Amino acid sequence: MTQPTVSSTERLQLVSWKIGQLTQDVRVLLAVHLRGTCLYELLKVTPAAPAAELAGVSRTARVSSSPRVTSSVLSDDQLLSLSTHELNRLLQTMSAGERRRVKERRRTLKNRTYAETCRSRRMTDQHMLRQTNEALVAEVKELKEQVCALTAERDHYREQLDQVDHMLHTFYNGQDSSNLT
Repeated sequence: MTQPTVSSTERLQLVSWKIGQLTQDVRVLLAVHLRGTCLYELLKVTPAAPAAELAGVSRTARVSSSPRVTSSVLSDDQLLSLSTHELNRLLQTMSAGERRRVKERRRTLKNRTYAETCRSRRMTDQHMLRQTNEALVAEVKELKEQVCALTAERDHYREQLDQVDHMLHTFYNGQDSSNLT
């Protein structure tokens, strides 16, 4: 089988295209590497088309057959841990439908995380409020007991005062009447 002949212009275009693809792949690799994630776990890349296949193929056809990142390989933790900048770089290599699905999935995961945080905070606040309420109920009970004790003490002193007042009244009334006679 003979190899198709490729002109130097076509060869130059092919090399330019490959360099462009490699540059894009290196950017993705760099973003992934900086995050400390293994590329093979994060990306599922289709192999580049051989030169013979690309000869005579239009640029738009070549771009459409370029390597794509598939979202099924991104775990939920990886999707949440990527910064927006890194995610946008990865999204550039995906089709529009995959981009939409990845964005929706990330938003769902973020909302789930926010809801979990909110639930946790609400439960903590409720627990704190219950403890505060129990402490206040105990304090109110203690204060009511003190009020009862102080009321009883006041009533006791009032009775003593009434007795002393009565004795004084009797004493002076009895003395006054003996002085008159």
